[in-house]
Amino acid sequence: MTDPYTMEARLCDDAGMVSDVPVEPDNPFDSELTYLKQLNNLRGHTGLPPYDGEPFRCTGSAHLAREHIRCTSLAHARA
Repeated sequence: MTDPYTMEARLCDDAGMVSDVPVEPDNPFDSELTYLKQLNNLRGHTGLPPYDGEPFRCTGSAHLAREHIRCTSLAHARA
């Protein structure tokens, strides 16, 4: 049985971490949006409580907000 991706989004920084690094420093909607804040926004749409832990290594995909998201960060690029 396959579990196809339903969307693509960048979920982590260049080092492959879901961290406090800004997603887009020039984001006109939220200039303070970090990968951890983005995670919590997606968790909120899923009905999960906010994550309140340390930064962690991204797995390259996530099931959040009723989507199966493939992370597009260069940290997951294959040679």
